[in-house]
Amino acid sequence: MMLDKRYLTILLFLCVLVLLIIVPLPYNFSYVYNEDGRIASGLIHLEIGDYSTFHVNPPLVDMLGSFPAFCAQTYCPTFADLGFSHLGRMEGKAGTIWVNKNVDHFYWAVLGRYCVMIIFVLGGMIICYVWTKKVLGIYVAITVSLIWMFSPYILGNGCLICPDVPSATTGVVALYFFHCWLKHSEILESLIAGIVLGLAELTKFTLLIFYPLFVVIWLVYRLSEIKTLTKKDWYQQFKQ
Repeated sequence: MMLDKRYLTILLFLCVLVLLIIVPLPYNFSYVYNEDGRIASGLIHLEIGDYSTFHVNPPLVDMLGSFPAFCAQTYCPTFADLGFSHLGRMEGKAGTIWVNKNVDHFYWAVLGRYCVMIIFVLGGMIICYVWTKKVLGIYVAITVSLIWMFSPYILGNGCLICPDVPSATTGVVALYFFHCWLKHSEILESLIAGIVLGLAELTKFTLLIFYPLFVVIWLVYRLSEIKTLTKKDWYQQFKQ
């Protein structure tokens, strides 16, 4: 459904507002637990193509967060630096090496935070606005957008290189396009819904629940359609 100029103007205003709120935040946070390790792991993902350094979450957020450092060709920890870990968790050591080897490490970390923040915090607000406006109207859409941008969870986690807000955003986007596919089960809707679901799964393993959940939702939706059609047929026969 296309948005007219009035709704696009409101959406643009909300986008500017959320940017004014979140843009100063990345400079005001030091590294949180594992954040330097995520950047180092993302660098290893991008440069070597290996995902074993930090395999407790999918690599998409780490790769986005480390992309500025990758473009600047900062020092990337090697397996010779890391050695062997019987636990298979080497992100902590990789992060320490990356920080020690790069004097301007925090500058690249802040730029990486912006990559993650602008895509997912801003994108999450936009999808909340569009979906809510489509279902419940413009006033509810504005309210939901304001709740999103002023949420302490979004403000605190959205400006960090961590998968919580990205998984929330991509989860909502996946649900939205799945909803579109339920309403219009065409090839294009199926393709978009599948691609978006795949991207969501690249942010956090928690979203693996979507695979069985979507099947259950689809079954319930189709069964409700069959029941509705049956009632209509019964009513038509009764009238005759």
